[in-house]
Amino acid sequence: MAVLVNSSSDKLLQYRAIVRVVSKSHGGVMPNQVRLILQSEAEALDLDPMDVRRILGMYSFSQDSWDRWVSVGEGKFPRWRVMPNQPELGTFWRDLRTNMEFVWVPGGEYEMGNLFGGGFANEKPVHEVSLQGFWLGRFPVIQEEWIALMGEKPPAYREGARLPVEQVSWEDAQTFIEKMNAEEEGRFRLPTEAEWEYAARSGGKKEAFAGGKEVDEVAWHSGNSGGESHPVGSKEANGLGLFDMCGNVLEWCSDWFDENSYPKTPVANPKGPAKGTYRVLRGGSWDSAPNYVRTTARNYWEPDNRDFYTGFRVVRNSA
Repeated sequence: MAVLVNSSSDKLLQYRAIVRVVSKSHGGVMPNQVRLILQSEAEALDLDPMDVRRILGMYSFSQDSWDRWVSVGEGKFPRWRVMPNQPELGTFWRDLRTNMEFVWVPGGEYEMGNLFGGGFANEKPVHEVSLQGFWLGRFPVIQEEWIALMGEKPPAYREGARLPVEQVSWEDAQTFIEKMNAEEEGRFRLPTEAEWEYAARSGGKKEAFAGGKEVDEVAWHSGNSGGESHPVGSKEANGLGLFDMCGNVLEWCSDWFDENSYPKTPVANPKGPAKGTYRVLRGGSWDSAPNYVRTTARNYWEPDNRDFYTGFRVVRNSA
């Protein structure tokens, strides 16, 4: 997909190459001091400020990360090496095109599946999973973010800027993500089912509902929603600072659904079956009974299905 730019193509390519090299040298989380250096480089190349903003908007800049980077070079454009640790819990990154906020989910190991009793057979057996860290949308994608990126209103059961996007299929979610990836292919995607559950459970903790609280504190479901979705962030966050992981809208995952996939799941970064008929949905919705908004409950639909309560949130790869 072509991207409209205002600056000289050669200079813009040169600048993008510089930014990529710097990003790869420290895993994509740059101190704000580096942003100032990159902006100085852009001024030296006489680049259009909107082009610069578009490029820098693809990367994370964190004041808190300054102490975790060490300069190993001299000159106008210093080099950096990453210290052997991840961004701190609670680190945020914002996409400047949509204002979408992403929360850092530290990698780790956890026991995936139903640890609590009850539930359904496809939530078992409990099995060990190991995941790399990733960035996850703080909220499900909302209508104002969709409009900012796509330039048109999304499918919506009920219109509202801070309401989650609804009535979107898995294929619709892919179209949105393709547009997010227009400037850097492969950076954004849907979460895997294993990533979604790990994040919902505040990093793999034993939580039946996101954050371990009572269901009404964290989720809009059939018993309290009044038959409609609600603005994101109006219930409590979980332990990672993620909102609406339970209830409000069902969220598409990248995986194909297999009723009996858990016994066959690899430990490291599982991505689900290679093929199938249905795609996974997680988290329950405003129309779901409380038992269906649990962190381990699994759902599925055809990838082209649009329902009143299907939405999604986005992952940003760590590198």
